[in-house]
Amino acid sequence: MTKKGFSRIDYERQPGERFDILRLNLKVPKVALPKGTSSHVKSAETEMLLAARTIIDELVKRLGRYGTKAAPAKGQELAEKED
Repeated sequence: MTKKGFSRIDYERQPGERFDILRLNLKVPKVALPKGTSSHVKSAETEMLLAARTIIDELVKRLGRYGTKAAPAKGQELAEKED
């Protein structure tokens, strides 16, 4: 998708800022991604899910230690059953 009036150089003044913005627009040929890229993306997704799982596991442990109304603390459940 190309815009009308394609310009190679855009300059944008930023009043009140220390820097202005200079953009260089270059047309580059489309290239196919290397074969290994998809496996890297899948590995990154897996690592993000594993990180999320460790965070959730830690939160579950903390809830178990401190107890909540929804989930009794360890030891409370056994004491109630024995009564």
